[in-house]
Amino acid sequence: MDVSGVNSAARATEKGTRIVKAGEGMDKNAFLRILAAELTNQDPTNAPDSTQFVSQMAQFASLEQISNLNTTMTMSSANSIIGKAVTVSQTDLSGNNYAGIVRAVTNNFGNVKVTLEVEEDGFRTYKDFAYEDVKEVIEVPDNRLDVVNENMLILTASALIGKKAEFNSPDQEGNNYVGTVKGVYIQDQNIMMTLLPQGSENTVDLPYSQLIKVEEA
Repeated sequence: MDVSGVNSAARATEKGTRIVKAGEGMDKNAFLRILAAELTNQDPTNAPDSTQFVSQMAQFASLEQISNLNTTMTMSSANSIIGKAVTVSQTDLSGNNYAGIVRAVTNNFGNVKVTLEVEEDGFRTYKDFAYEDVKEVIEVPDNRLDVVNENMLILTASALIGKKAEFNSPDQEGNNYVGTVKGVYIQDQNIMMTLLPQGSENTVDLPYSQLIKVEEA
């Protein structure tokens, strides 16, 4: 590929036009530079109709306004969940979805991010996630992180109803309990799961903390 006309250090052509990579945004200034380049290098004997440039500019301005409106609406929606508890699609090293309280919202060139206060490895920390990764929002009257985590665990546990699960708790034969999750409830601040073991007609109640494996029933 001929790269003689490209300034690799500056990522621009010899005439100074910045090279935009795939996926990068192109603002109005970039459009004006392209328009200026077209005018500078046009064939004087076959000049294009000036109305074409006006039409292109109008179309770009319209697209820019739509993009700005979308970003404004997204920011407004994201700001409305500040102080609320959410879960996101990203998971931690244990495979659990991150959950925490939204502490801040930022807009970086149209990319809206939320900052969550989460608990990881026993420590409170702050992590940034894309706003579109937010899965669920919960109204939590108490902003303490332990209350938030309890609500998130209930949601996570409830999502397992109807699925096959294995618990690190031995049955009468000394094997781990394996069966279908039938229900979830709280007992003495502990999240309990009602399990129907395989080959049994009687359910057992096991702590969610002893869950070690889940799969489709």
